[in-house]
Amino acid sequence: AAAAADAPERVFPELDALSARVRRQNQLIGESMEELRARQDEFQSLIAGMSEGFVLADADGRVTSWNNAAMVMLGAEAGGVLGLETLCGDETWRKLARSALAGRQDSGLLEIAGRCCRVTMVPNVRAGRLAGVGALLIDVTEHERREAMRREFSSNVSHELKTPLTTIRGNAELMLNGLVAPGDEERFLRTVYEEAGRLLALIDDILRLSRLDEGGMEKERGSVELYAVCEEVADRLRPAAEKAGVTLTLSGEPAVVDGVRVLLFEMIYNLADNAVKYNRPGGSVSVSLHKSPEGVLVTVADTGIGIPPEHLDRIFERFYRVDKSRSRALGGTGLGLSIVKHAAALHGAEVSLDSRPGVGTSVRVCFPPESGAATDGRAGEVQA
Repeated sequence: AAAAADAPERVFPELDALSARVRRQNQLIGESMEELRARQDEFQSLIAGMSEGFVLADADGRVTSWNNAAMVMLGAEAGGVLGLETLCGDETWRKLARSALAGRQDSGLLEIAGRCCRVTMVPNVRAGRLAGVGALLIDVTEHERREAMRREFSSNVSHELKTPLTTIRGNAELMLNGLVAPGDEERFLRTVYEEAGRLLALIDDILRLSRLDEGGMEKERGSVELYAVCEEVADRLRPAAEKAGVTLTLSGEPAVVDGVRVLLFEMIYNLADNAVKYNRPGGSVSVSLHKSPEGVLVTVADTGIGIPPEHLDRIFERFYRVDKSRSRALGGTGLGLSIVKHAAALHGAEVSLDSRPGVGTSVRVCFPPESGAATDGRAGEVQA
């Protein structure tokens, strides 16, 4: 058999060069195929690790390659022969697919299963003919949510700033035109003064939230003795509590946390201030600080008016008020609890709230164990 295989070379020695060339060509083809397979594996590994979705289709619209991210975003299942246009039931996707298969690049937003993704389809045209289509999908859910929040925030800010400015301008106009009765000037001036103070408080809260959103307070982090912060809050609120007929108590033990002191003060102050404002004469507010296996716990509890259940899910939203008229009358900006939420997130703390109308509200802020360390020192109770 071996002799028969070698016969052509012995009989036709002039074919030796051609045979060698064929063998060399086969070797080159094999090497090229290996290189192509390696590149294909490299490409598949690359797109498999992408967080963006990626889909390739041929000129007839048959899907030839995809990654898992694309299937997840589209809610599709890989298997069998997939068609680009029918890969997703969303009409926007179908429209983009038809446009790309017609040789036109297009993009749009898809909303599927509560997520939002931007899709860009690019036709691959060679020598004037469509060779295929590539689709890139990027999850922009968080971006769109932030944009919606920004638009809502801008609208709310405009409204909140306009209200006190309108009051200030109206009172000033009446006084300038001599339309204020003798003896009423002080009342009008006091209104202007109070609205100006409300305006400044609102601007301060907006700036503080802006710094939190941009992470501009991280450089101020350091070790903070939290019980001392609670004492400062109690001292600051003592006059307001006495005026409202509310008993304010502080109890607990010293504890050090890693954080931004001014934000920790604002967080506890806002919670205690709300507990005093939305209380009743003869009511009480207790601020406590304790260490536990969960971490360092700060609890602000009151016997105030409470919050109806239907409002609990939105209470930490910016400018959200349960009772708008009462909140404005008490000088609230509608941003206090938003600052609490953002400040807690910056410190890795969890905020939980329990409230019953007519009974009271309790808010607990839990700092993770790694952010706090026990310190020796006095513990006690302060009553305002």
